[in-house]
Amino acid sequence: MFLDEVWPNIDNLQKETITSLAVAGAAVGSLIGGPMADKIGRRTTLIVGDILNVIGALFMSLTPNVSLLMFGRFVVGVAIGFSSMAAPVFLSESTPIEIRGVAVTIFQFCIVGGQMLAIIICLALGNFWRAMLGMVIVFSVLQLVMLLFLSETPSHLLNKDRTVEAKQVINRIYNSANADYRL
Repeated sequence: MFLDEVWPNIDNLQKETITSLAVAGAAVGSLIGGPMADKIGRRTTLIVGDILNVIGALFMSLTPNVSLLMFGRFVVGVAIGFSSMAAPVFLSESTPIEIRGVAVTIFQFCIVGGQMLAIIICLALGNFWRAMLGMVIVFSVLQLVMLLFLSETPSHLLNKDRTVEAKQVINRIYNSANADYRL
C-alpha cells in the first residue's frame, strides 16, 4: 500500500499489523458469527456484518492515523468472519433442494470473482488507497439493501418455533402451497 507517503514514519511492524488485523478480526468474527447466526438468524447476522463493513471501511478510508486504520481493518475482519459463517448457511437453507449444490458452487465462484475484481479495481485506482478501502461501503450497502427484501431461512424460523412463517418462506422458495411436505 501507499502508506509511506501518508505516514513517512510508519514502520514494518505497523504495516504487518495493519495487514494481519483483518485476518485476526475474521477469526474472531467467525467464532462469534456461527452462534450469532443460530441465535439471531442468518439474515440478521449478514445485516450486522454489512453494517460493520461500512463502519470499518469508513475508519479505513477516512483515517487520520495508523491506529484508526488498524481499528478499521479489525472491524472489517470481524464482518468478514460473520459473513463467512452466515452466508453459505443462508444460501443453502434458502435454496430449493434441486439447485442447492449449484447455488453454493456459484457462490464460491463469486467469492473468487470478487477477489479478482477487487485486484483489478485496486490496480486501476493506483495511488488512491483510501478509495480502495472505501469501496467496501458500496458492496456492503448494496448487499444490505438486497437482504432487506429477503426472508429469514426456514430452518432458523423452525428452530425459533416460528412455524407459520417458516411455512410461508418454504412456499415461496418452492413456489407451492405444500410446505407441510417439505417440513
